[in-house]
Amino acid sequence: MSDEEIKALQDKLAETESKLEESVKHSREWESRAKANKAKADELEQLKAEREATAKELEERIIPASAGQT
Repeated sequence: MSDEEIKALQDKLAETESKLEESVKHSREWESRAKANKAKADELEQLKAEREATAKELEERIIPASAGQT
């Protein structure tokens, strides 16, 4: 193998490694975003459940109170 061929292979290897590092960095960014979105989605589900429980509790208080007024 000639020096030129070795140099070409080394350049190709360096380019490939650079692309791999860039891909890994990009992947980690999206992983972080996905984790943040998951946390927000979990928080939203918790708030919805709390709202539903509060609405049910209020409904249980209001219906008997209004039934007693008629």
